[in-house]
Amino acid sequence: MIFTVSLSEYTQLCYEDDCTNRALESVKLFSEIVNIPELQGVSFVLLFGKADVLPYVTKRVSFKSVFPSYTGSDENCSAIVTFLKDLYLSKYKGSETNKILPMIINSLDTKQVEEAMKIIVPITLAKSTKGYIFKMWDKFDVQTPFFRGKITMFYDVEIKAH
Repeated sequence: MIFTVSLSEYTQLCYEDDCTNRALESVKLFSEIVNIPELQGVSFVLLFGKADVLPYVTKRVSFKSVFPSYTGSDENCSAIVTFLKDLYLSKYKGSETNKILPMIINSLDTKQVEEAMKIIVPITLAKSTKGYIFKMWDKFDVQTPFFRGKITMFYDVEIKAH
């Protein structure tokens, strides 16, 4: 299962009621879905998008105004992304390890999308993430016409040799 999160949605309200913050609603929805008993044994890809937009929205709206428990700087996009990743992962209450694979993507970068799909498709077709090795990325380059920078502390996956 793929659950997508827009990194810039903390500045927006839900279309349905025009008063609920989209980011808070997304965290709540993920918490409900990832803990459904019938989905035990199903792997999740937690796909964070719009990394290229995040530096611009943090200049307009403080991240702390929506997530007061965030203690970092609004200018530190890497810390914001890590905070959100940890927040989402903390919502899983089960005991399965490697159930959720967090990834970050700039969907404007077609090469990055292709590389992400090479990882996502096999995982979503498999019954679980067993057989995959999770490793930390040293750095993540975001290269768009709007933003150039590095986001650290995300994961990659390799197929485990048998």
